[in-house]
Amino acid sequence: MGGQDEPGKADIREVAFVEYGRLKGVVSEEDIWRGGFSSSSGYELAKTMLAKADFPTALFVASDSIAIGVLRAIHERGLSIPEDISLISVNDIPTARFTFPPLSTVRIHSEMMGSQGVNLLVEKAAMAARCR
Repeated sequence: MGGQDEPGKADIREVAFVEYGRLKGVVSEEDIWRGGFSSSSGYELAKTMLAKADFPTALFVASDSIAIGVLRAIHERGLSIPEDISLISVNDIPTARFTFPPLSTVRIHSEMMGSQGVNLLVEKAAMAARCR
């Protein structure tokens, strides 16, 4: 379950998830739920998904904000995490530990990625200067 920054364009996390899931034979197009990157979007998507007779019993959600809305929809449906449905999300925002149950979330090390990006740019600029 994920968000879209641009309509009709898949988020990079979705692309990686779908490609790997298809390789393993565990993901199909009807398993992909798209909306915005907000709790309200996650809530509405999850309500729609949970209304299906054969809803998934494990969810990978593209952001903690979306997952907070999903948690509410699951709770309102009378389901329990992890007994009835498993949920994992991405970002590890500070609020994640205060939800009930606390979100299982993957931390994205943004500072490290930014630092690595700057280092790569500096290296590339230095290489270009040497080649002149």
